Amino acid sequence: KKGKDDFILDLEESVKDGAVILSVPKLERYRDCVTSCCKDPMCNVAFMEKGDQEGQIKSCFLFNCVVKKNYVCRFVKTLGYSSYVLNTVY
Repeated sequence: KKGKDDFILDLEESVKDGAVILSVPKLERYRDCVTSCCKDPMCNVAFMEKGDQEGQIKSCFLFNCVVKKNYVCRFVKTLGYSSYVLNTVY
């Protein structure tokens, strides 16, 4: 499920609460980032830095935001980012 545009994970607070950075794969398209997250059983949130063209990304970050059945990730408004949250979180 697509999250709100221009928000990214508050890394410090989220990790402090138990979120885990799983990987930062070198990918160029948002759908490849989402697919990467879907293939990792521990991944439930994918964040991307938007690229210059539609569908392109500059970076991809995969996270596990669920700890002991609690969603621990917090978001902060930051231009140029988007996120996808797997349905398993809901």
